[in-house]
Amino acid sequence: MKIKIDGRTDEFPLYIRFCTGERIRAWADRTKDLVEGVAFADYHNDLGLLGIEFLGPCEVEVEL
Repeated sequence: MKIKIDGRTDEFPLYIRFCTGERIRAWADRTKDLVEGVAFADYHNDLGLLGIEFLGPCEVEVEL
């Protein structure tokens, strides 16, 4: 898992990546809105959950 925070603000957006190595190069096939306009999950059809992006503070629950 890798966590990336916007270097300009040290806050948001925040992206938590759940893939490593070669899987990093996978593009999302779909994005699910977890919290409207604030949190989004990126999925690949074969690899599953790639990462979650947060544009602001919120609570989310994601099943892996």
